[in-house]
Amino acid sequence: MNEKFLPTCCYHTHTKRCGHAYGEDEEYVLAAVENGYQELGFTDHAMLPNIEQRGTRGSYSLLDDYVSSILSLRKKYQDQIHIYLGFEAEYDPSLAEYYRFLFQEKHFDYLILGQHYFRDGKHLCYYGNLPTKGEATRRYVMDCVHALESGLYSYFAHSDLFMCWEEEWSSRCEEAAVTLLSKAKELGIPVEINMGRSRLGGWSPEKDLSHVSYPNQKFWEIAGKMGMSAFIGPDAHSPIDLYYGPFSYMKKIADENNVPIETRLKLPR
Repeated sequence: MNEKFLPTCCYHTHTKRCGHAYGEDEEYVLAAVENGYQELGFTDHAMLPNIEQRGTRGSYSLLDDYVSSILSLRKKYQDQIHIYLGFEAEYDPSLAEYYRFLFQEKHFDYLILGQHYFRDGKHLCYYGNLPTKGEATRRYVMDCVHALESGLYSYFAHSDLFMCWEEEWSSRCEEAAVTLLSKAKELGIPVEINMGRSRLGGWSPEKDLSHVSYPNQKFWEIAGKMGMSAFIGPDAHSPIDLYYGPFSYMKKIADENNVPIETRLKLPR
C-alpha cells in the first residue's frame, strides 16, 4: 500500500552493483513511472579506481556497464520519464580529477555528496571508527565543507549523518549542523531529508522512527530556522523503496520544522 505522500522526482537511487541493493536497473525505472515520478536520478555508490570496498561500492570494472545501462534506459523511456546519470560520492582532493573525468568523458549529469568515509591512502575509513566522537564529527564537517566548496556536487545527501556516531544531541552537534547548513545555503546546494536509515531492520507503518539516527529532529529544526528547504531522498536500494516507505514521516519532519520540500533539482536536460 502506498502512503499518501510521494515525491515527484528522486535523485538518490542505487543499483545492485554496490553489493547491498537489489533489483534490475529497469525495475527502478518502471517503479518510478508507475508511481508518477517525473525524473529519476541514478546515484550508485561511486566506483573508484584502485579502491575496493566489497559490499559497499561496485568495482571500478563495473563503471562502463553502469553508464551504458543508465544511458540506454534514458533513451528507452525518454517519453515517460527523464533519467539522470550520477554517483553518490565521497570527496577527497585526490579524487577531484577522476570526478571531472566522469563529467567530461562518461556523460555524468551530477554527483551527490554522501560523505560516509574519508580517504587514507588506498583505503576508505568510516568516520565513526575514529578514536573519539568529537574527532569524527570535526573531520566529517571539515571534509563536507571542502566537498561543497569544490563545485563538484549538486546535492548534499543525509547531511545529518554524523548522528550515527554522536547518538545524543549536544552543543557540538549544533555547531556541526549550523556549519554544514550555512555552507550549503551560501553555495546554493540543496540538502536532503534522507529515508535510508529509517528502513534499517525493516520498515512498516507501525515502526517507531523517533530514535533513528537520521533524519534528526534537532538538525531539521535548525534548518527551518535558517530558512532552508530540502529534498526528500528515498535513497532507494530496491525498486519498492520508490513507493513504499516512510515518505509521510519525512514530510512530517519537514512540515513540523517549516522546511519547504523541493520538487525538482536544477540539472541540465
